[in-house]
This record gives sequence, structure tokens and C-alpha cells, in this order.
Amino acid sequence: MGYTLADDEVALILRPINFTADGEWSGLISTGLAMGPESNIDKDILSDLIKCATFLSAFLDVAHDYPNIMEVVEKRRDEVIKMFEQDANEEANGLPEVEVQTSGGQVIKFGPTSKTKGSA
Repeated sequence: MGYTLADDEVALILRPINFTADGEWSGLISTGLAMGPESNIDKDILSDLIKCATFLSAFLDVAHDYPNIMEVVEKRRDEVIKMFEQDANEEANGLPEVEVQTSGGQVIKFGPTSKTKGSA
């Protein structure tokens, strides 16, 4: 499932690279940067978003050179995932998660923290 960036969004793109002849992935990635289709966002804000995305990309490169830093980051990542799981298991503002089936048969889950576009 693809995602279309909005005008005020910047994304860090991760792509797996270096596969063996058997199709086994080496674990290496390449990174890229994508921006929304139009530049309606304030240039200072856009600059900060680009700095954040390139910071994350640079971190991945530094972590490759200093693998010990990954222990600290993995611990924090696990804490963040745990928070997301707790939030997903709780009803926020009394609103439960709802499943909606599209005309194409795809099931979409909406909850109190779902990100939507338009009038959804």
C-alpha cells in the first residue's frame, strides 16, 4: 500500500540493498528523501523537517560505525513501541477502534489516533 505525501510532509525513504544470488538480504539499506508535491509550507519549517530527516539518515550511518549506540536506541525504541501498543489497547476519549470495509474488499481500521485525510 503506497502513501502520498501531503504538501507539509517530508519522508525518509529506506530501501533494502545488496541481495545475494538466492535473494537473501544483506541487511544494508540506502536512504532517500521525499517531499510533498507542492511547497506551500513555510520555508523555515520545511528546512527544519529536512534537517530532521537527514539527521535520521546520518544517524543510521553513524550507528553502522558505532554499533554500541544501537543498544541505547533499541532500548528507547522498545519503550516507544510499548507506549504505542498500550495506546492501541486503550480506548482514547471513549472512542473504540472501528473496522471499515471498502468497496474493493479492503479492511481499514480507524481508531482515536488514526491519521486521516479529507473528511474521513
